Amino acid sequence: MKPVNEDPYALHERVAALLPWYVNGTLERDEHELVERHLAVCLRCRTDVTRERRVAAALRDTETETLAAGNAFAALAERLHPPRAPRRQAPRWRPGGRRFALAAAVLAALAVLVPRLATPPPTAGFRTLARPAA
Repeated sequence: MKPVNEDPYALHERVAALLPWYVNGTLERDEHELVERHLAVCLRCRTDVTRERRVAAALRDTETETLAAGNAFAALAERLHPPRAPRRQAPRWRPGGRRFALAAAVLAALAVLVPRLATPPPTAGFRTLARPAA
């Protein structure tokens, strides 16, 4: 029986801790009734019970004795979260993309700078300011 002054949050936490045993069917009668009453008003705990039932069903269906530990976990994870269809990847170098624009800018800069670097500077002889221009 529920105490008169029991905190609703404390009751929720108490019931949430009992959910695995509720799903397995191993609760005492009074605890089972407490969980049933709480599930009638708590959506969060009903969602948790649904999730725990899925996990329990997946564990029952998976033959963990015959699989290696890593394979058992992978098989269980795949049963709980089936893989989604792969997303189509966009091409890496597409016209209009950022990488394409960056490559075009680098090539334009090289086209301007390389000819300037390749030609030697003009050689005008040494001349002082006191010497008249020729």
